[in-house]
Amino acid sequence: MNNIIKELEQNNISYNPTINIYGNNSLSCTHNLKNYIISNEDNKYKLFEFNVARNPKKKSRYHLVAEYSDASEVINYIRTRKFNMAS
Repeated sequence: MNNIIKELEQNNISYNPTINIYGNNSLSCTHNLKNYIISNEDNKYKLFEFNVARNPKKKSRYHLVAEYSDASEVINYIRTRKFNMAS
């Protein structure tokens, strides 16, 4: 687990262990989050993409992108995919 977090951080991918998004495709959150969140569920890692509404009164939208078993797959996915961060 720690090695995966370290590898993600070395590739400028943030890990936030305080945010758990398991099985949900959307939620509201007041935290100022970075672009990617990796969450641990049953020893699997899920990569989430989220779009923050430009109007602060609107709730942020979170979208499940993909599920991976290790950091290298996540890093490769981020490098090869163009994320739509438009709100």
